[in-house]
Amino acid sequence: MSTEQRRQRNRPTTATFWRRVTAVVGALALLAGVGAAAALIQGPRLTNVTFDGSAAIETSGTRLTLTTNQALEGITADDVTVTPATDFTVDAQGRNIGVRFTSPLNDDTTYAVQIAGVSAVGGGPEVTLETSVTTAPASIVMLQREGTGGFDMIVAMPIDGMTRETIFTHEHIEEVRVAPDALVILVEEDERSAIIITDRDGTNPRYVTLPGDGYVTSLQVAHRGGAFGYLFTDRELTETSGRASILYTASVHVPEATPVELELASTDPSVGDWMFVPDSQSILVVTFAGDLLLAEGESSALLGTAYAIDGISRGTYEAIIDRSGVPVGVNLQTGVETPIELPALSGTPGPVEPAANGGQLWAVTQRDEAGMPTGHAIELVAADGSVRSVVVNEKTEPILQFCVSPSGQYVAAIVAPDYANNPYDTYTRPMPKTVTRIVDVTDGSVISELNGFDVSWCSRSQL
Repeated sequence: MSTEQRRQRNRPTTATFWRRVTAVVGALALLAGVGAAAALIQGPRLTNVTFDGSAAIETSGTRLTLTTNQALEGITADDVTVTPATDFTVDAQGRNIGVRFTSPLNDDTTYAVQIAGVSAVGGGPEVTLETSVTTAPASIVMLQREGTGGFDMIVAMPIDGMTRETIFTHEHIEEVRVAPDALVILVEEDERSAIIITDRDGTNPRYVTLPGDGYVTSLQVAHRGGAFGYLFTDRELTETSGRASILYTASVHVPEATPVELELASTDPSVGDWMFVPDSQSILVVTFAGDLLLAEGESSALLGTAYAIDGISRGTYEAIIDRSGVPVGVNLQTGVETPIELPALSGTPGPVEPAANGGQLWAVTQRDEAGMPTGHAIELVAADGSVRSVVVNEKTEPILQFCVSPSGQYVAAIVAPDYANNPYDTYTRPMPKTVTRIVDVTDGSVISELNGFDVSWCSRSQL
């Protein structure tokens, strides 16, 4: 038999070909049916988990998304457990379950998430889905002034200070604020204020358009939306002309745009104290006239009077304001005020900051019977009224400012060592030589002692 004859003999007929195709299709259909049946028997399974562990320690509202292999019946917050416990909301649609954390999370921490009673649309067994996510270790950006003849530096580092990277230098830096994707830097050039915006790593510097020739103070950034603001005073100022301490806002992403003056329903447009409301672009303001206003866009609402703003809790919209030495809590959503009873602190109370779990952190000056300072402290007042010292310093080391990390896990205490022999510099915002101590709020342990101030956790200057 020739080669060609053998080929003809082995070539399948059309009928044979279609029988084979039908068999393959049937087998695949059978496998698909078996797979569907197996999925129905096993219940939903996780196929993907997305989470930004770096954003979660800096901002509220970070989302953990769990994706399953089947569309799900309704999931509620009652079905979800997060350990360690933290506040969250839940939304679920189709194959996705979203867990939104309403406050920043602790750094370098593993959170276990369990979702009970999960079932597919159309029936099948209920299952429990489990996963875990780990947040990033905390890091900070801070300002180091080198003084006359040297360059000021903005330095990035982990909170233990073991490694440091200089990311920006300038001959004269007054303040630095850290936005989610940028640095906003207040400098002085030719005896005038200027604002420089860079990327988060200090690169790509560009100048901001200011309202005129003058001076800028109280630089702040919003946690969301890319807004920043400052107080502006004209260089030429008289009793009858010029702007004094007027609040302007602008965009981090469009630094060349003309800044916007904040319109305030007050008898005096000059601003004495102000603060962005966390997780929004609303602004809480105290004017020279003592009016307390909540401003958003082109409107503002009067919330009474105040002397200063101590702080605003993330995720709760609760502000602590100072009314001539008397702290008052104000809910910025409802306007309802709650008197804050002065706790049993170890000395004279000073500035107060909201802390985690409904507590407050107070700066305290301890005094002898004659009223002379004997020491300085930061004390934690828990929600149940109990008081515990977090930082305790000698009288020669006053605490100039303190800032709480986004989750309330750490406090940065800015200290002036050997205060009596520690002269202030000649900047518009004068500072002595400072160190910043990073302290764990849980047990008061000192994590690091770093040269400099304006830690990125500080939303504003209190000096």
